[in-house]
Amino acid sequence: MEVFDTERQNIHIEPHLCYLSKLIKMRFDSVLTDEGLFAGQHEIIFMIDRNDGITLSELAKKMKTSAASASVSVKRMEKAGFIERKAGENDSRIVHLHLTEKADKVKTRIQKTLNKKECELVADMSDEEVKLFKDFVVRAIDNLEKSMKIREKDDV
Repeated sequence: MEVFDTERQNIHIEPHLCYLSKLIKMRFDSVLTDEGLFAGQHEIIFMIDRNDGITLSELAKKMKTSAASASVSVKRMEKAGFIERKAGENDSRIVHLHLTEKADKVKTRIQKTLNKKECELVADMSDEEVKLFKDFVVRAIDNLEKSMKIREKDDV
């Protein structure tokens, strides 16, 4: 593990990031609830929108979750009228996922809300500060993903 100098250790960024994440999640979860969705289901809508006809196993892989977990969410969303399943033309055992008209409307409203919330997040920042903020967040994510991959290899 890399050791940082004392001055850097006293900055304590993580509590601020945790609180920021909590605020974003609280505000966004209420939007999802109003739309009849559970936390995380908007991601499934956006993933199917970008990959119309995706299979459940492909969806689970792209979402970095288990097929069983993805299946539960898809079943719930199908029952609520957001997703429809269609059997493959060449192989009826393969089921493809598609958005319904209801999901298309919700997707548009959610995207508008996300844009509004993002504007609120960076309201007092200049364009340059917004770019730097994004760059710092992306770099922090990359750093954590790299360290997690290293730990995964060490655990093997």
